[in-house]
Amino acid sequence: MKVKVHWNLHKGGYSVTNTKTKLVMPELTDNIVIKNPQAKIAQGKYDDCHTIGKRHVCAWITGEMIDNCHASNALANFSGDLLSYNPFKNRHFTNQDGVEIPFNESLGEFAIFTTDDNGKPMTIVTKRK
Repeated sequence: MKVKVHWNLHKGGYSVTNTKTKLVMPELTDNIVIKNPQAKIAQGKYDDCHTIGKRHVCAWITGEMIDNCHASNALANFSGDLLSYNPFKNRHFTNQDGVEIPFNESLGEFAIFTTDDNGKPMTIVTKRK
């Protein structure tokens, strides 16, 4: 099923929405894996961040949900980039080297959404080794 994933600014954790039904899937909050990820933006929400100065969810990653049980096997032959997004610093997602990732283009083979030991979001996008 096709989903969109973003970090929930109010509750913490990831929000996963089924793009067909538009329903949030509350049971999925961490260690989410999707294939064929693409970065998306809501231009109006992005503009609000700058004109009002208030945080909004204005970007997310879409893709096909895969079964987490098979994720570790599927990801064994891949290496990844750590992505981050802050609309107050950059217009686009950036990787760990500060390189901006364009919207509406393929990000890689898979995207893994998890948190670090401090509960901060980590999005890892993988490519074939």
